[in-house]
Amino acid sequence: MHRSPRAKSRVLFRNGHQASPCQRRTLFGWMRKPQREIKDADIDPGLETMGALARMTSLSARKPPPDELSVAWRKFFEAKQQKNDAVQDFQATLALQTLRYLQVAPLTDEKTPWIETRHLGTALSVLQTVPKDVGQEHQMLARAIFEEVKSRQSSLMPDGERMRINLVSFLRVLAHTGGSEEAYELMQKELDGDTAVAPGSTGNQRKGVHKSFTWPASTLILNGYVREGNESGILKCVETMKRYCIPFGNRHQKTIVNFYAERDDVQNTKYWYEQEIGTLTLNSQGLKVGKHRHSETYLTTIRLCIRKHDTEWGSKIMQDIVQDRNPGQMAWSAVFTWAAFTGKGVDEVERMMNVMSERFPQKKLTATAINDLVEIAMERNDIYMAERFHNLGERREIRPDAYTYILQMKYRLQINDINGAHAAYRKLQTEEIEDNKDLPAVNQLIRAMCVAKEYSFESIIHIVEDINHRRLRFEPETVSALTLLHLSRDELHDAIDLLQTHNFHFSIQERSLIRNALYDFCLDPSHSTTRAWDTYTILTQIFGETPRDQRTTLVGAFFSRRRPDMAVHVFNGMRTNPRPDITATLDTYIAVLMGLARSASTISLDSGALSSIIRSDAGLSPDDDVDIEGFGEGGALGDYENELETLLGSVYSHIKLDATLPSPHPTALLNALMIVYTALGHPARALEFWEQIAQSEEGPSWNSVHAAFRACEEAPWGDDEARRIWRRLRKMDVDIGTNVWASYLGALVGNGAVDEAWEGVETFQRESGEEPGAFMLGTLFSAAHRQVAKQRELAGRIREKYPETWVELEKIGYRTTEEGLKGFNIDRDVLPQ
Repeated sequence: MHRSPRAKSRVLFRNGHQASPCQRRTLFGWMRKPQREIKDADIDPGLETMGALARMTSLSARKPPPDELSVAWRKFFEAKQQKNDAVQDFQATLALQTLRYLQVAPLTDEKTPWIETRHLGTALSVLQTVPKDVGQEHQMLARAIFEEVKSRQSSLMPDGERMRINLVSFLRVLAHTGGSEEAYELMQKELDGDTAVAPGSTGNQRKGVHKSFTWPASTLILNGYVREGNESGILKCVETMKRYCIPFGNRHQKTIVNFYAERDDVQNTKYWYEQEIGTLTLNSQGLKVGKHRHSETYLTTIRLCIRKHDTEWGSKIMQDIVQDRNPGQMAWSAVFTWAAFTGKGVDEVERMMNVMSERFPQKKLTATAINDLVEIAMERNDIYMAERFHNLGERREIRPDAYTYILQMKYRLQINDINGAHAAYRKLQTEEIEDNKDLPAVNQLIRAMCVAKEYSFESIIHIVEDINHRRLRFEPETVSALTLLHLSRDELHDAIDLLQTHNFHFSIQERSLIRNALYDFCLDPSHSTTRAWDTYTILTQIFGETPRDQRTTLVGAFFSRRRPDMAVHVFNGMRTNPRPDITATLDTYIAVLMGLARSASTISLDSGALSSIIRSDAGLSPDDDVDIEGFGEGGALGDYENELETLLGSVYSHIKLDATLPSPHPTALLNALMIVYTALGHPARALEFWEQIAQSEEGPSWNSVHAAFRACEEAPWGDDEARRIWRRLRKMDVDIGTNVWASYLGALVGNGAVDEAWEGVETFQRESGEEPGAFMLGTLFSAAHRQVAKQRELAGRIREKYPETWVELEKIGYRTTEEGLKGFNIDRDVLPQ
């Protein structure tokens, strides 16, 4: 961890006692507790080497040897296959870049490619497991792998069976990444080129092909069209299945019925519900087709009837279920759900369960029926009914399963009953959980407990350790919440370990979610500067992709915390970053210069403001006492001023050496230099930049004129230069705004020419036909901040001639320095552009 860049620390007093850095010692040095080591990042095998290829390529530097990249590529996908883990988008991009590089890299053995065909097949198989945020990167990688495998087909797979397996893998990736149309064309091409699957072929002739290709391919593509919402593709796929005698099974029907039911399309849902279906079985006689609806189809259609209040069709579906010899568990759930919809209460549903048990004694009600009823109640947002259905299961001694408690956690969290959800979680601990179905609900519970801030750290960590023990990964939102929890407790190592464990397994979008949470934590002024700095260090170390705009905002945030050293450190990190989307630009330099200018205002703050800054910097409460005796000239405040001078010199040196900045330097940058040098007490140096602007091809802007007049206001004999600038403006015959008049008159007052400035006020009123406003008169008064007598004289003139404006100025209020000089709280800040 990097610590604060500032070498010197302020001496603080808390409740009257000096708070100096403490040094802990043990009696013997060898008894000292060893420093904790930070966990290494949990990165998949081979990924680091493939990442090195990407970095070296962007830098036009020497790339890793092909043999190392080949091993890295193989190990990466083998590890993914062993863990059944999905490839994230940025990982797919690195793998694709590595594959393309190895495809053209010279071979040591002309017959052996860098990546063997079986390893390409492994990669295709791994890509079938898609992440939550799947993108085109997976499709591009899968296509490149498949094309490479296909190019080797003639010599390596004469029978084509292995090729069909790889083709099905590729079709699955396409169907999950928006490429169902391409998948359909590949299936059609394969069908057209295979005599065994010619239209009209039946029986044993089709047996092997159904098992290895046509059945899974058509199912994958149909599901892909459904995910994409492509109705024409669905109909086209079904027509192809009919043409090639691929049985339309109950799972196909279920998929299409779900598609139309989700869109509340009753007419088409009815049509596909009534379609003849066949279940594909293969025996010694060949293909056997039988009628049997999937039980989920009953439940889906009943739910549609409930949404559309279609009691007529719902009653018919009930008859179909009764006539079905083997309706299945979901069908009974449909019956109970329909009963609840038609007005039957929980007690009546229970009586129906009793009737069902008497009619089908061999069928025992399981937790699935109760879970379906609870889900229906949750869909209707009736949490009270969901709880009653849950109690119904307990009353009938239906043993709850893991999903029962998962649902209970969900609906209790839905009404923010965190205690109830936590109780359900404890019961869940005794159940066998399949496929980690509890993970979303547990993640939601952890986040709710973190946000509530009412639960002990130990109670949260107990749940976290359970997930860690099962070697599962948290959702990015949970990692974000836990990281902020650790940071708020100053547990930096724990925060880093958490991020190192999970962060490199997330997609770019998921990583950005965590990054943005850390970024917001840095910006929150309620957190101490120390915590903000530590969080920034974590942010840039683990999230190297943090964009320029966020880094620039952090520069401003540290300036606001009166830590220009930290702000310039952030800026230097941008300046030396090799990534073109992160490195400092003209706007970054301007932001840093303006931050330094604002920081200079600290020098003139009163003791109360200084005390607030010190407390914020150290994370102290408003009641804590601080020592500000050394903040005078030559003390800590003097050190602060010297620090600003040093930082400005460093930034200006970089401006002169940075070849990426426009040459000659644009007006906006020169304006910023004028402003900051004026703020730091070097108005003469600031006016040198004015001369550069005046002589440049771009020329000055009105902000340049404002900045020049402010420099004249602070410079000895600056009124002479102000008059020269003013004469040039008057000769140009341009429309001079009120604020420019105010800046010019302020420059005169700042050098003691009060009478001349007052004459300028009268000239302005005469030429414009309007009275000077609060801004102009307030500027005149504030510009005399070094002359108490002049301020009193101006106050008398303004009060006498413009009494209403004086009242307005007094309402605005003013600040007073320790010398008794006043300045109205009007915004006189000058912007560079």
